[in-house]
Amino acid sequence: MIPGLIYADRELLHFTSDDLTVEIPLERVVIRCESKRDRRLSLHDRRFPGIILFTVDDAIFSHPVLCQYRYTRSQLTEIASRIDSSARWKMTFYALMVCLVLVWIGSFVYRSAVKSIVSQIPSEWEKKIGDEEMAELRKEMEFMDNTNCVQELARLAAPLVRGIPGDPIDLKFYLVDDAMPNAAALPGGHVLVTTGLLRLVERPEQLLGVIAHELAHVKRRHGFQQVISAGGPVLVMQILMSDRNNRLSIMGQASGFLIIQSFSKNFEREADDSGWDYMVAANIDPRGMIEALELLQSTVGDLSFIPEKLESHPALLKRISKLKSKWEALPNKTGFIVITNDVPSAPVGEPANSTSFPRKKRR
Repeated sequence: MIPGLIYADRELLHFTSDDLTVEIPLERVVIRCESKRDRRLSLHDRRFPGIILFTVDDAIFSHPVLCQYRYTRSQLTEIASRIDSSARWKMTFYALMVCLVLVWIGSFVYRSAVKSIVSQIPSEWEKKIGDEEMAELRKEMEFMDNTNCVQELARLAAPLVRGIPGDPIDLKFYLVDDAMPNAAALPGGHVLVTTGLLRLVERPEQLLGVIAHELAHVKRRHGFQQVISAGGPVLVMQILMSDRNNRLSIMGQASGFLIIQSFSKNFEREADDSGWDYMVAANIDPRGMIEALELLQSTVGDLSFIPEKLESHPALLKRISKLKSKWEALPNKTGFIVITNDVPSAPVGEPANSTSFPRKKRR
């Protein structure tokens, strides 16, 4: 590498230094972009490619001789176009990345604000909401007054409830005459189980796996989070700016608690994870949750033709696969308690008119 000076006249491109002088006719000058980052250009004689001149001076793009001569002008124009295009793509990419980061930060702050609001809901208010929803549900669903079955459900769930962290939960079980295998838990400890679910499961751990998942929704207050999130940033800011009494009043006048939520995929995954943890903490074989999902998968059949983005729940197969991975990672796979209670038998009655849990309309 020899430092020197590059200049041009009407016929020649010159390079001069203390040790070397090079002259290249303009019609034989080949100009290339060696580095878009620092705009380093190389210039050489196509007949003698062994000697290459380099420059990082942008003045070459406006040099009067090189810009007037047709052959060199076309090369410089093409290079400048590529460099500018690359710069525009980089600027666009950086701007997009900045926007994505800002959206991610905003989403994180928004979710944190919603969780902060939900964490301040007093338990008595949560119980009041659950009692009101149960009163509405009794008008819409076919409940079966089978005391023995309800008591069996409570006894079966007792070991699971003891393994749930936090304040003790006083569960109240309800039997719904519905052929669709389903379950739901409402604030205040109301747990609904359909006759279809009792007929589907084959061992108590499977039923407990479903109940654990639903209790996780209530324990983590997913319903409240979803309703407040649906109200948008204006509602969130209004609640945050209010005092405690007004805050509860605003929340009560919001969109209303949905009795049976179509939870987001994140909430469903979180309920799977928490429900699994409840089972493990209670020393109950958590594979029951996997088996219950496999049974549900067998009832709904192959839904692979539905794009997952259009589903409110994560694909059952993906949920099953994730839980199987959790089982493989579980350090202790033995010593689970032996549950002697059988799955309560679903009472035999008239076929239910409903085929699925209703949704409550927004208030």
